[in-house]
Amino acid sequence: MTEEAWHVNECLTLWVLSSDGTAEIHLSGEFDLAGAAVVDQQLRAALESNSRVVVDLSALTFMDSTAIGVLTRTKHARDRKSTRLN
Repeated sequence: MTEEAWHVNECLTLWVLSSDGTAEIHLSGEFDLAGAAVVDQQLRAALESNSRVVVDLSALTFMDSTAIGVLTRTKHARDRKSTRLN
């Protein structure tokens, strides 16, 4: 299992756990425009290299429409690739 963590900005932390074709992406704090590009990049990378991607939003305290757009684009990318997204 590998684990990588980023303090995306002063309000958002992202960490990725990868094992056996599954990536778990955990977000903590505020997911908004300020962190959208980094989260989008990490989600796309996870979709490319894993057969299953789990996104944990339970530690978020705020999420704006930009964040919802990132998650929606990720779902559409997943649909094209047939990767399992939870």
